This record gives sequence, C-alpha cells and structure tokens, in this order.
Amino acid sequence: MGWCFDAFMCRLCEAKGLADQGFEHVEGEFKSARTKAGQHTLKELKKALEGSKSRMHEKPDVDVTILEVNFQEGLDVDIFNFSLSGLKCRVRMDVTGSAAQIAAMAAADAAKGAVKKVSALTGGWGESLAQGIGGLRDAAHSSAASGDEVKNVEFDVNLDLGVRKGGEEVSTAVSIVGDALDQVDKVIPVKTAVQYVEKAIGDKVKEIISEWAKDQVKGRTGVDVDAARAKLEEGKAKVQEGLEKAGLR
Repeated sequence: MGWCFDAFMCRLCEAKGLADQGFEHVEGEFKSARTKAGQHTLKELKKALEGSKSRMHEKPDVDVTILEVNFQEGLDVDIFNFSLSGLKCRVRMDVTGSAAQIAAMAAADAAKGAVKKVSALTGGWGESLAQGIGGLRDAAHSSAASGDEVKNVEFDVNLDLGVRKGGEEVSTAVSIVGDALDQVDKVIPVKTAVQYVEKAIGDKVKEIISEWAKDQVKGRTGVDVDAARAKLEEGKAKVQEGLEKAGLR
C-alpha cells in the first residue's frame, strides 16, 4: 500500500514538473519570437496606429482617434525596447454628452489624484471620498440623459514614447502644441484631454506589439500563446490541488 502511494506521489510530482517545463517552453518561444518581431519597423507601427479609435470614457462618450504619427525617416530601433522624444502626432477627440456630464467627468478626474494622496495619508479614508465623488458623477449622468451634444476637435501633440521590457511596458508623455490649447479646452479640460491621448496611444502601441509577438510564435510553432498558457496553468492548478490534498503543500 505504501509503495503504491509513493509511486502515485512520484507520478504526481513528475506531472507537475512536466507542466512547469511546458510553461517554460511556451515562455521561451514567446521571448524568442518577440526578439524576431523586433524586425518590425517604425513604419509598420505608424501604419497600424493611424486611424485607430479608442473609447476613453462613457457618459460623456469620449473617443480618441490617432490621425497621424510621424517618426523620423530612416530611424532604426528595436521595436521592443526603445525611447523616442518629440514625435509629432495629430489626433481627434470626439465628445458626446451634456455640459453637466463633461463637468462631472472633469471634476472626477481632477479629484482622483487628491483621493490617492488622502488615502495614503489616512490609511484608506479617501476611498469613501472617492465613492462620494462617483455618486455625484452618476447623478449628473442620470439627470443629463437629454440635451446631449457632440463636440470634436483636432489638434497636434508632441509625443515621447518609450517601450521597455520586451514590449511589456509602454510609457507615453504628451503635450498639446501651441494655440490648440484654447480649442481643446472649449471641448474638454486640457489636463483630461492629455491623459486620454496618452492612454489611447500607450494602450494601442502595447496591443500592436503584443499581437506581433503572438503571431510570430504561432507562425513558427503553430502554438496559440494564450490558449497554451491557459491549458498549462489549468494543468498546474490541478497538480497543485492534488499535492495539497495529499498533504504535500
């Protein structure tokens, strides 16, 4: 009986080891493909970015469309690890909602930074303040269902773009160019507009690069990275559960 139990546990541990090895193999293929995907150029990134549209806020509905991105001609970078400053971009922002909704959104966004500071100083008391602000914003939403209007503005921005850790981290810093500040402020507060443009570009860059890497893996190995990871994680979880039931974890 003891021998059977020992053999069973040995096989269980072997299964866990194989699951770990399988996960490491997929991760290795993914990292290798990411390196090869670095052969993608900034020209391809520009093409993928331009025309993309992102919903950044609901009620009021705020959409950011990247119209144009200008990278320096002839610039050659590792698409997974680079830092570029002073890029010229043009974007469009469409805002659909009432004046009350826009004002509530701006107030809520402005308060987020203050709430974080209060929470840090008071050990979490700021969370109740955040809930109160959210309630006021929701009240503005419900009371302004009618009378929506559509506003839009196109403007140029300077962009600092950084990609690190093989494309897993993307940073953006945006500044609105010249006299566009007044035009933007008539549609949406400038600070809020900058935050939305930064996030829209950053999220899209990360999405594009991640897809390039996954396509490389699938093309070279026939492995769907997301599906393989899910299956391996499921297998590891079952093995872990077996070890816990056996009192080994």
